[in-house]
Amino acid sequence: MYSFIFIRHGHSQADVENAFEGRLDMPLTDLGKNQAKTASEKLIKMNYKFDKIICSPLKRAKETANIINEKYHLEIIENDLLIEQDNGILTGQNKKLMEIKYPIPKFINPFRKFPENTGESDFELHARAGFALNSLMDNKPGTYLIVSHGRILNALIRNILQIPIPINNTGVYFGFGDIGLIDLIYKEDEHKWFLMKFEESLS
Repeated sequence: MYSFIFIRHGHSQADVENAFEGRLDMPLTDLGKNQAKTASEKLIKMNYKFDKIICSPLKRAKETANIINEKYHLEIIENDLLIEQDNGILTGQNKKLMEIKYPIPKFINPFRKFPENTGESDFELHARAGFALNSLMDNKPGTYLIVSHGRILNALIRNILQIPIPINNTGVYFGFGDIGLIDLIYKEDEHKWFLMKFEESLS
C-alpha cells in the first residue's frame, strides 16, 4: 500500500510582493517558516510517520520540507517533475500590472500558454503531473511526504482521481492554502485510491 501526503509550501516572498511566482525561486518568509514549523508539530501529533520526503527543487518547497524534516530526520529527495507551472513572461511580475498589460481572454482552452505563447499550458502541466505520479509510484510501497506547489499538486491529484483538465477556469480545484494538505492512499492490489484527509492549511 502507498500513502502519499501532499503538502503545499508555506508563505513566500513572492506573496509579499504580489508577484506571479511560478518557477521564480523565492524563499519562505518568516511567516512561511513558522507555518512549516507548526505543520511539523501537527504532523507529529497526527501520528504521521514517513519513509521518505520528496520535494520540488524550488527554495520555498525545499525550505518547507527541511523545516518539517527537523522533526523526522529523513532522506529528502528532490524531484524536478514537482516544480511549479511555468508562468512564462509573467514570472516575477506584479500581478495587478500584468492583468492590465495582458487582460485575461474571454475563453481559455487547456492548450493556451501564458502571454506571448510562453510558459506551460494547463495541458502540458497535466501531462507532466502524470509523469510525476508515475515517478512517485516507482518507489516501493510506503508512506511519503510530497512537498510541492499549488498548481502542480492540483494537476497531480486530478490525474489520480481521473478529473478532467479545467477549461476556461471552470472545473474541479483543490484549495491548497499555505501548508495545505491532502492525504491519499493507494491499494495497488485493488487499484483503488482513497482520499483520507484534506486540510486547507496546517498553519
